[in-house]
Amino acid sequence: MKTQVLFAMTSVFPFFASAQNSETPTVLKDRKGIIQAMEFTDSDKSTTFSEQDFMKEYLKTTADDGFVKAKDKQRSQEFIDDHFDQFYKGVKVDGAGYNFHYKAGKMFYAHGHFVKLEGLDVRPKITDKIAKDSFANFKQIPSSDVSDFTSELLIKEIASLDSTALLVYKIYLRSNHPANDAIGFVDAQTGNILATEPIFSHGSASSTNEEMMTRSTPKKVPTMRTYALPPATGTFSTRYSGTQTASAFDDVSVTPRYRLFDNTRGATIHTRNLQGSTNITTSIELRDNNNTWTAAEHTPGENDMALDVHWALQRIYDRMNTAHAINSFNNPVSGAGQPINAHIRYGTAQPDRDNALWNNVDHYLAFGDGDVVFSPVASVDVVAHEYGHGITNFQIGWGNTGDQGSFNEGLSDVWGAIMQHRITGGNIWQIAEQLTVFNTCLRDLQNTNSAGVNRTMADTYNGAQYNGSSDKYERSGVLSHWAYLLASGGSGTNDVGGFYNVYGVGMDLLENLIVRAVFGNFLDNTTTYAQVRTGMVNAARALCGNQNGVLVQQVENAWKAVNVGTATQSSISGVDHLCPSSTYSVANLPQGSTVAWSSSNTSAVTINSSGVATRVGSFHGSVTLTATVSGGCGTLVLTKTISVGKPIATNISISAPNNCAGTSQLVVATMTGNPTSSVWSITSGNASNASLSDFGNGSASFYTNVPDCYGLTLNMSNSCGSASAGTTICIDNCSARYTVFPNPAKDQLFVQFEHYETTASMPDQISLFSEKTQEAVYSIKYDGIHSKVGSDGVFKIDVSSLPRGTYYLHVTYSKNGETTTDRTRVLLQ
Repeated sequence: MKTQVLFAMTSVFPFFASAQNSETPTVLKDRKGIIQAMEFTDSDKSTTFSEQDFMKEYLKTTADDGFVKAKDKQRSQEFIDDHFDQFYKGVKVDGAGYNFHYKAGKMFYAHGHFVKLEGLDVRPKITDKIAKDSFANFKQIPSSDVSDFTSELLIKEIASLDSTALLVYKIYLRSNHPANDAIGFVDAQTGNILATEPIFSHGSASSTNEEMMTRSTPKKVPTMRTYALPPATGTFSTRYSGTQTASAFDDVSVTPRYRLFDNTRGATIHTRNLQGSTNITTSIELRDNNNTWTAAEHTPGENDMALDVHWALQRIYDRMNTAHAINSFNNPVSGAGQPINAHIRYGTAQPDRDNALWNNVDHYLAFGDGDVVFSPVASVDVVAHEYGHGITNFQIGWGNTGDQGSFNEGLSDVWGAIMQHRITGGNIWQIAEQLTVFNTCLRDLQNTNSAGVNRTMADTYNGAQYNGSSDKYERSGVLSHWAYLLASGGSGTNDVGGFYNVYGVGMDLLENLIVRAVFGNFLDNTTTYAQVRTGMVNAARALCGNQNGVLVQQVENAWKAVNVGTATQSSISGVDHLCPSSTYSVANLPQGSTVAWSSSNTSAVTINSSGVATRVGSFHGSVTLTATVSGGCGTLVLTKTISVGKPIATNISISAPNNCAGTSQLVVATMTGNPTSSVWSITSGNASNASLSDFGNGSASFYTNVPDCYGLTLNMSNSCGSASAGTTICIDNCSARYTVFPNPAKDQLFVQFEHYETTASMPDQISLFSEKTQEAVYSIKYDGIHSKVGSDGVFKIDVSSLPRGTYYLHVTYSKNGETTTDRTRVLLQ
């Protein structure tokens, strides 16, 4: 492959010389102050500059720093996306590099992970063989069990040493020893083991072991010989997707003659059977005599899972190739794509059988046949999950630990959802729902903590659940739930109390965005959520003509929903009550968008293309206005429900310390419709003994010292007409010498007197009036009251036969020629 090496230039370039008064680019820095990302405004782009300019001016590179440009396949003629790997004194810096994105020859986005190095000795003091022996000893693998190894001299930041960069050997042992489950990073000066990285990326991990490593590492399988024969289309009785057709290979002279090998595409697809082994050099071909692969023939031994895997891999490849012109995981500029090798029936026991994996070194997929947690691990979404790990391995390079491990798992779950949507449909946001034995699914990207899932996930960055776990699968929910919200939309409050509202853009745009971000280098060298967010936002810009359109806005809002970054959301701006006309607009209108207005009832309200809404005739009521925002790569449908016509009063409330005579009561109504006048009045009850102070804004103070029920009416008017609303307030005599209970009452109503010793202490009359008929339904005078009061001072009234409803108990006293009546409102239920 041809590469271009860029070393630091000795001259200083006049950056933005012609745009000194332009806006400052948006910059994202790491904790050391090194630029991780820079987004340029239109005015910034008025000056053309190069990668060398950026590196010198912003990364402060020196003569020891170098960059190797990858030969990437460009996604469009208008856009160029260049990736550079970082080198120091000729040695590659692991995981470091920079990426530059251009539109029409002008840089609009630069990002990456640059490791600032000074004075590092890049001459190793030990050999790679010594490093190999040191790592084998660390893993307790005898040298006799190591058939070979690979090594690479790198500079690597060591997380356990506060990201200090050291010269290391990256060691990969070729051994089938059970302890061989990781790649080692060995100090090239001392031979000490500095870090390890799991060999495998898993999709169906089901135990509490975070990495779920298998117990063996196979030798590299030699490339299989292919034949230029016509495709042989077979009929597959798959385990999970019914009868399907897929390409197999006709060996002609071999019996059975057909095997699960496909060389009809830009990359070969080969599925083999491990028969319970973890050593892929022992895998055998799966064959059929007539290319009709029936369940009766292949279900014994669960070999039918191979049909699911082989068919799914072909469908995944075809979707990526047909829709996006992508050839296998590596998508080479020219030539054949990376062979797609898969193996079924991986392992003999837990956790291998209940798992699926992608090998990051030898580049193959493997699927267990199920044990305790799963049935054979071969559904479309799991196959796509592992295929997604292969894409990440080749295109992004995220590791399997820390935040990158979470990104890796989350993105693979998104690939699983996308491909299940394209190929079979169903519960696309649930992972492995067809496989789980005791659970509803493995993970749920929509409802991340729903009951019945095998593994819960955090859906909010830095939330309590996220911070309470270091498990990469649990933390992967931040990225995968972001994707769900972007596609499907949603609103609510996240785990840190942040409100969010996302309008879903659909699966087509989600898929296109993921492809653009991954295969356009927008996620290369990302190590933090902030970098991943910024990469996705700029990929959305590139996908949509470099505009901050609908897609960009919703990408940002979906990230805000999972607590990564800020965002603004579009909404309809304008009055809540229409009378007779007003202009509405869309606040935060996405760039490059147009707005189409409509009314839910054109007989009530019309709205023109400029957003001017007008009341029709004398309509009075509610109408919903809709703004359809199109363009900028997506569509938003915004709504606003308004009241129309005469004023409306709602939520009338009475606020006071009590409802006793002699205290003020505050009456408050919420008014809409911009009333030009509003007046409260007393319209029923003993109005002559009450007063009302109107404050003119829908509120008033009511006062009386006479117990009764009073009707209060609010009269309002605006240019559309007049309207009224009302309420009732019942005032009790709280100083009465008795209590009434229960209230509401059912069969018996009791009056408890404080003083009942003599006839003189009793009232002159007790009456019960119906609110409905305004007539007394019960009445008794003083000569009978005392005789009916019990020894406990309780007077009983039988109300069992009365109609249910509201009544008023009148208790009348006469003293010194004056008569007073206490009134108590009673409800019969």
